[in-house]
Amino acid sequence: RAFSPTKPFQFFGYKNLELGVWNATFASNEQKTVWAMIDGKISNSQELRMELKKLGYAFSTEDDNELIVHAYEAWKESFISRLNGDFAAAIFDEENELAYIIHDRLGKKNFYRATKGG
Repeated sequence: RAFSPTKPFQFFGYKNLELGVWNATFASNEQKTVWAMIDGKISNSQELRMELKKLGYAFSTEDDNELIVHAYEAWKESFISRLNGDFAAAIFDEENELAYIIHDRLGKKNFYRATKGG
């Protein structure tokens, strides 16, 4: 795993997967097995945060990246249907080797993909 904490660009790498983000940060769970980044805003974040706190999740920031990490841990892939707002996000579950690339329902936030080599 590689992680670059320098801004304005951060990246996370695992095997042949690399996720990067400009002018934002990644968040992870306490075990460092689930990583997430978001560009944009979750408009119902306070409601979701309250639900997750009732389930026992603790938050150290008000950041939507941390919200997404815990929402994924609590509700697995069904967490996506709970998100409202304008956003593009990436979630990587290292333990299960799953990556989710998602965006808001209207696609207001762009998500760019690139491949290396050929």
